[in-house]
Amino acid sequence: MATNVPSTHDQQVLEEIWSLLEGLGYNTRLVDCVVEALTLLTLRAAVEKTHPRTWEDIRQNPPSQQAKTTRLLVSTVLSRAEQYRIPEGKVISRRTFPPTIISALIAIISDPRLGQGPLAVVSFARAYEFLLDRVADCTPPDFLGPPPPRWVRELITGMLRPHQGVVYDPCARSGQLLTALDDYQQTTDTAERLVLCGQENDPVRWRQGHEQAVLRGTRIDLGSQPLDMFGSYLDDGNGPGGWWFRQEMHPGLECDFCVSYPPASFIDSGLEFVLTDPRWEFGPGMPDPADFAWLQLAYHHLRPGGTAAVMLSADTLFSDDWEMNRVRTNMISEGVVRCIIHLSSGNHPGGSHVPTALWVCSRPDNDMSSTVQGHGRDQQILLVDLSQAVSGVSDSRDVGSDRVLQKIISFYYHWGLNNSLPVPLDLTELAISISADKILDGGGKLIPSYWIGHQKGI
Repeated sequence: MATNVPSTHDQQVLEEIWSLLEGLGYNTRLVDCVVEALTLLTLRAAVEKTHPRTWEDIRQNPPSQQAKTTRLLVSTVLSRAEQYRIPEGKVISRRTFPPTIISALIAIISDPRLGQGPLAVVSFARAYEFLLDRVADCTPPDFLGPPPPRWVRELITGMLRPHQGVVYDPCARSGQLLTALDDYQQTTDTAERLVLCGQENDPVRWRQGHEQAVLRGTRIDLGSQPLDMFGSYLDDGNGPGGWWFRQEMHPGLECDFCVSYPPASFIDSGLEFVLTDPRWEFGPGMPDPADFAWLQLAYHHLRPGGTAAVMLSADTLFSDDWEMNRVRTNMISEGVVRCIIHLSSGNHPGGSHVPTALWVCSRPDNDMSSTVQGHGRDQQILLVDLSQAVSGVSDSRDVGSDRVLQKIISFYYHWGLNNSLPVPLDLTELAISISADKILDGGGKLIPSYWIGHQKGI
């Protein structure tokens, strides 16, 4: 599996950039500084690509002129880019900074070690990704919870291995999962580029998704505008996040891959308005929390043969709630559940609101050989318990944990081609391939540790 783990020298450069931004954060809010730095980094990349001398001229200007020029260029060069569409009549505001702060930010992101120049050691896209991850690590999450950490993005990317087609994320945040899959495809294949689609409620994150696309020379379709611009989810009386299920940006989309890292154990009273929605193929998304609404939303958009990888709360694996149990057992019975990986939340500041259950589901393709995928209750499901074996702390995994992830990813790939493959001996403590029929007869729970222990007679 291709990864973007930086070298020691690359990491040193990125840490230096971060340290300088932290210094500015003493004078103004660090998060706002980083958000502005990310936009300026994108602007630098776009300007240098077509008019390299222009950025150098900006650097030489006095602070007041720098602030004026960059403000103008953001509204022209970026906002008019096809990949960075600003809806007609809509304005996604940016915080206004003193010219001295803008000048300091320009100096920081103009580091010649960033970009494509002769002294560059870190790409613009990698620098953007690093800063986005770092600011998330030191910022209390909003109601969505924390974004997907790097190691989760690598896990999902390795499980799916996309080479072509359409990818959709109904909770795109800043585009982290979408761009991770795009990076993989660009690193491993020369086929036509992935089509990236999604939706996001927050205007800043919506903008950042487009900025990441600009840096990669691709485009991302997050809909005509952020969901919040349809109205405030805090004031509509339907609970936070109701827009995701009531105002879809891509209602008729069929995709080859659907990825999502929605908020775990998310309470959404707005679901009552879509209780009988045809998107709920295996049972209503009610009651709260809305985990199975997210999973079924992802599944709804899959074309035959398509695969979804969605992170949910661990409760979805074993909850005795009647509605949750109904949806879970229906999905198992219909043969759409391919793999469950139970992960650790580590000591992430999100605590219990960090999703730790990766559901990998596929919409059956009638053209596929039944010997490969099975059918209904005959389907084999791969259950993996990494709740103790792999750290859940962003990028702090040790070499052993990383090796375990790589082994699981590799085995899943080959097992997906032939479900009769036995679990390798060095993974039998962590994984088991078991029939849907046996799981249903055992109560319909999908707790990997239970079935692994049951196999050993524990």
